[in-house]
Amino acid sequence: MFNPQIRTKSLAIVCRALSPLLSSAIPIKKAFDLARDKTGDSRCRKALAGITTAIRKGDDVSTGMREQGQAFPNLMIEMVTVAEETG
Repeated sequence: MFNPQIRTKSLAIVCRALSPLLSSAIPIKKAFDLARDKTGDSRCRKALAGITTAIRKGDDVSTGMREQGQAFPNLMIEMVTVAEETG
């Protein structure tokens, strides 16, 4: 059976790539583009491209993650939501 969720290993790679980029004040759209290039997982690349599109439209990262269907675990989306709301 096909699992629509991105593999944990791919999510870990993306999170490790995003952390220093966002900490060093790289613009968020650029950070997601760079993180997308770090993964070989096609589902992950597609989802990150979708998030970048959502950000360009003015949406939050968490909204962009939700728009990717079940690609991201709910806990991860909720953690991003809390971070966006609390700064």
